[in-house]
Amino acid sequence: MAHAIVSGASSGIGEAIVIELLAQGWQGTGLSRSPVARGDARFCSVQVDSSARATAPSCAA
Repeated sequence: MAHAIVSGASSGIGEAIVIELLAQGWQGTGLSRSPVARGDARFCSVQVDSSARATAPSCAA
């Protein structure tokens, strides 16, 4: 199964991309400053602020 990592997954274009990818059967990891609850086991939300040095490394872990 394909897996996508989407930044800005909590709203706007990022959220729309996550919704579409899940509809197409993908798994996904969403990166955003706000936690995202999708109610889909194929989606994992990672709360991160990529502009903050303290949290940016957690994006790559």
